[in-house]
Amino acid sequence: MTIGILSQTDDSSTDNVIDWLSFYDIDFVRINEEELNHCKIEFNILNNKNSLIYVVNDEIINFDDIDMFWNRKWNMSSFNYNETLPIEVGTHINDEFFVLKTFILQYLHTKNKLIGFVDGNANNKIIQLIFAKKNNLLIPETQIINNRSSINFINPITKPLSNVISIKLEDKSFLTSYTSKVNTDSIPKEFGLSLIQENIFKEYEIRTFFIDNTIYSMAMFSTLDINDNVDFRRTKAQNNIKRLPYSLPFEVAESIISLMKDLNLEMGSIDLIKSTNGKYYFLEVNPNGQYGMLSNSCNYNLDKIIANYLINMTNEIKRNS
Repeated sequence: MTIGILSQTDDSSTDNVIDWLSFYDIDFVRINEEELNHCKIEFNILNNKNSLIYVVNDEIINFDDIDMFWNRKWNMSSFNYNETLPIEVGTHINDEFFVLKTFILQYLHTKNKLIGFVDGNANNKIIQLIFAKKNNLLIPETQIINNRSSINFINPITKPLSNVISIKLEDKSFLTSYTSKVNTDSIPKEFGLSLIQENIFKEYEIRTFFIDNTIYSMAMFSTLDINDNVDFRRTKAQNNIKRLPYSLPFEVAESIISLMKDLNLEMGSIDLIKSTNGKYYFLEVNPNGQYGMLSNSCNYNLDKIIANYLINMTNEIKRNS
C-alpha cells in the first residue's frame, strides 16, 4: 500500500499524519506544491495509455503506481515566481501552474484515487451559503455589493470573497484581510466588490472538523477579548482564549453532514457562531482548513483519525479496483 499526500512544505498537520502512517508502517509519497517549479513532470497523452510521472530529488514517482492520494493542501494558491520578472510573465506562470494543479487533481479524481477533491462549489463561499440554507442552517444576512448606499445592515462586517491574503508592508509588518467591522461613515461611496454581512453578536465561536460523517467541535470564547470580537485570529492573546470540546445540537450536526455531502467533501473545517440569542449560524467551510488547534485543545487526536481514515479508504479503493 502506498499513499500519496499532496501538501505544502510548511504544513505541520501533514507532518503529524505522516508520523502515524510511519507508525503503522504504511508507505507514502509526499508531493509539496512548491516543488512543482523545480521538479520534472512528464504527462504523456498516448492513444493506448496515459501516464503521469513526477521526479523530485532524483526520485521517480509514477502516479499510477500509488494506490490513493490525499489532497491535504493543494489549494490552488499562486506560484511564487521570481519577482525580477515582469508582472505579466509572473501572471502567466501563475496561470500555467494553476492549470497543471487543476489537471492533476482532476486526473486523479476521475481515476477514483483522490480523497479531498475540491471543486468550484466546495471552495466558493457564496455557494456554500446557498447550500447551507438548503440544509436548514442559519446564515448571516449577506450582500455582495460595491457601493455604500446598498448596505442594508446597521453594524455590517466584511470578509474576502475568496481566500485570506497577507500583504507585506515596507515596515515588514503584514496587512491581513481578516473579517472586519465596516464603518459606514468613513468608507467611500463606491468600492471594490465586497462581501458584506450582518454582524451576528456571538456568545462564542465554534470550530468543527468533519471527517467520514463524523463531527468534532470546539467552542472558543473569543468575545472575552474586548479588542475584537469579530474574528478570533485578531485577538491579541490567542493563547489565552478559552477552548472547550463541544457537542453541537443533533439537528445542527445533521445539517452539517448533509451540507458536506452536497459539497462532495470527505473532510473539512467549518466555522459557526453560537449567537447571544441562542441560535447557531453557519459561516463557511474550508476544505483544506487547519484543524491542529482544535485537535490539540480538545485531545481529539485528529491526525491519528485521519491516518486511519486514509488507510481504510486506500484498502477500499484497492478492493474495488
